[in-house]
Order: sequence, then structure tokens, then C-alpha cells
Amino acid sequence: MDIKKNTPASFVLWERKQGVQGIVGEVYTEETEAVKMLKSLKWAYAHADMLEGKGTCPKCKSHNLDYGYVALDNNGNDCYGAIWCNDCLHGYYLSRVKPKSKDKLIGKLPAGIKFS
Repeated sequence: MDIKKNTPASFVLWERKQGVQGIVGEVYTEETEAVKMLKSLKWAYAHADMLEGKGTCPKCKSHNLDYGYVALDNNGNDCYGAIWCNDCLHGYYLSRVKPKSKDKLIGKLPAGIKFS
């Protein structure tokens, strides 16, 4: 699975393995971090679902989701990226990502994506 530890999607996947249903933001003690987590929660669930083969866009309910990373260095170790819907063109920006594999490295993010 191509997902970094301590990201919203990784917490969602961890919750599912533990058999608990919770709000990802509860794991943070600082209010600002909790607010950021709650803001991205819908996309975190969509990302986790997509990695399990059943993702749904939080905006339009389409199953046509994709994601990718753009390398910030020559090795592809430091990246930024996004998850997006190819139908409604809404998405969520992923900052400071260290992908576990380089199979989703792309040259640039698709044009026209409206990031939440």
C-alpha cells in the first residue's frame, strides 16, 4: 500500500484494522491540527477507500478517483501530490509526502483541479 504513516488516510486504515469507528482528528491534541484533520477527513476516507479498490468522490459520489505525486528532488523521495476526481475535478492537495513507491510519480498535477 502506497501510503505514508501519520497521514489522514493511514489513520483511517488503522481504525478499520482495529475495528473502531472514530474521527481521525481525535488523535491530535492541538486544536489547529484537529481542525486541519477534520477538514481533510472526507478526502482521507476517499483516499483510503480508493487504495482498497472502492473509493468514492466526497463531492459527486463518482468512483473515478486518482492520485499522484510530483517529485521535489531528483530521487522522488520528497514530493507533493493530490487525490482528485476525474469527473467533477475536485480534489485534495497532499503536501510534504514521502511515497513508499515511485509508481505514482507524475510530471505535474492535472490542470483544472479545484482543491478543497
